[in-house]
Amino acid sequence: VFERRIGVCAGYANLAAAMGRAAGLEIVVVGGDARDDEGGISGGGHAWNAVKLDERWYLMDVTWDSGTVSGRTFNKSYRTTYLFTPPKVFGMDHLPDDPRWQLRKAPLSRGDFIRQPMMSTRFYEMGMELLRPDRSQVTVVSAFELELDNPRGRELRIDYVPKDSDGKMARKCEVDGGQRLLARCAFEFEGQYEVRLLAVTERTASSWTGVYVGKIQVNATR
Repeated sequence: VFERRIGVCAGYANLAAAMGRAAGLEIVVVGGDARDDEGGISGGGHAWNAVKLDERWYLMDVTWDSGTVSGRTFNKSYRTTYLFTPPKVFGMDHLPDDPRWQLRKAPLSRGDFIRQPMMSTRFYEMGMELLRPDRSQVTVVSAFELELDNPRGRELRIDYVPKDSDGKMARKCEVDGGQRLLARCAFEFEGQYEVRLLAVTERTASSWTGVYVGKIQVNATR
């Protein structure tokens, strides 16, 4: 991998482990599954690392911190989102084959892992915590409510679109509060919807820009 400059996650993780051992660290390659942005598991498997520092184990994913792939083009974009990430946050989208590498007192089952809300790591980086719902998919009658802790007072835009739509039919949800935020989405028709959370990063008098931080799948009934 080092010589050819080519590799997938297993290559990244094995190279990181080799470099760590050369530096005198206790480091292992961890294999398992990972969730994508849609909440599904590809089935192809994934690999990352656990490293021991000062008698404590930490998790890291050098592949996901290296950049992105568009088609056959790799776009280098180094970050530290998955460097020593807290186990609870790392476990939102990484499930090791060996439960001990969850580094949790009470490891999640595969079912509980899949049912977790699809919050991105950026959601937690911004200091937020989802209070309810506690599942990635919920069924409601007419309206859906979401509550979260937002101690930094980040501005959020929350909307919903029919599932499998092109996103052009978005409707805004009512958002109330700052540090303890409550959102309510009222659905006019029965059906399956995707409630999307966007954190506003820049605002002008006439427009705003934001980043995706999570979503919930909602089945609305009457």
